[in-house]
Amino acid sequence: MKLLFPYLLIALCSLTSSLGVLKAQTIISASLNLEDTSQLHVIHTQRGDKLLGRVTSLSNQQLTFILGSTQQVIPFSLAELTFIGPADETPQRRIPTDGQPVLTGEDLFYSATGFNPEKTGIYRNTMLFLNTIDFALGKYASVGGGIILPVLINIKAKISFPVKPFLHLGVATTNYFVLIDNNTRISHVYGVMTLGERERFINVGLGYLFDPANNNRFPALSLGGSYTFNARNRLYAELGYYYDRFDSFVLPSLHYSLLRGRNKFDLSAISVPAGGSFIPIPLVSYYRVF
Repeated sequence: MKLLFPYLLIALCSLTSSLGVLKAQTIISASLNLEDTSQLHVIHTQRGDKLLGRVTSLSNQQLTFILGSTQQVIPFSLAELTFIGPADETPQRRIPTDGQPVLTGEDLFYSATGFNPEKTGIYRNTMLFLNTIDFALGKYASVGGGIILPVLINIKAKISFPVKPFLHLGVATTNYFVLIDNNTRISHVYGVMTLGERERFINVGLGYLFDPANNNRFPALSLGGSYTFNARNRLYAELGYYYDRFDSFVLPSLHYSLLRGRNKFDLSAISVPAGGSFIPIPLVSYYRVF
């Protein structure tokens, strides 16, 4: 299991070095027509500004924009913008049907992230025995649940919101119930801070595990992130840390994802402590966006 730690370290270092230059991809509407002088345009900036006016020139690196209210000519780098299109068009993140990949949920193995949920649902199956489903509720909230055959179910919820283009905060909870014992329940309640964009980010989660039946609570910390190499290949890594006065657990996980259209396939290795060392457990998962 020690062989996993260099890869985790490389992944987190790569994420850290990427934050300084990371920019979200600019979406340019197919309806944008620079030759139609009657068409009013809108641009959305990385800072969250929404500007109305006219795009007069557009290249691979920059555009020239005439602000409608003042007729001021403003040059922009495309890296500063998230959307360019007609003023009456709302930018939406489309799910392609032609085999082009779409990012499926950015939640990690042990914790959620601070990203707003997509306007979609996500189904996940891991090794047949774990089945979960997640739904977005409006712009800032999501709920989900699942079953780990044959005895465990979970219910989870998350509220998240952007503070800045590269800073996202959220609060989340996951509750586990043992079907054969009504008195056994574990609740994980925590806050998250995510730095970066969906393609590359670092995520920190901090909260508690609650055991109501025994009136116990344990601090829980997670540190992880994701790095997207290209349109189809992605790496996730996360460390979970749980502490009580008798023992503590450090649980590394490493995940490689292959994306294709609405589908994502994961090859993972998680670990459990055993006698002062770790036992790696390989997992295969399938995700479907609907």
